Amino acid sequence: MNYLKKWWLTLCFILLTVILTAIIIIPHSTTSRNVLTGLSRDIMLNISAYTLDKSESYLQPAEKAAELTRFLARQ
Repeated sequence: MNYLKKWWLTLCFILLTVILTAIIIIPHSTTSRNVLTGLSRDIMLNISAYTLDKSESYLQPAEKAAELTRFLARQ
């Protein structure tokens, strides 16, 4: 009988450890995943806005040169 009590106590301790670990880790990991997803989305939006801004400023001289060429070709 004493042998069964030891196994029962060991099994209960293991189950309690697994349940508490799941209760602690699963919400934390999903919260962290959601936060990291939001941060990465913000970073990608910032990078895309920066890239568009720089490409527009890079292309402005070319557009002005094309307009000047069109203007000179008409005259």
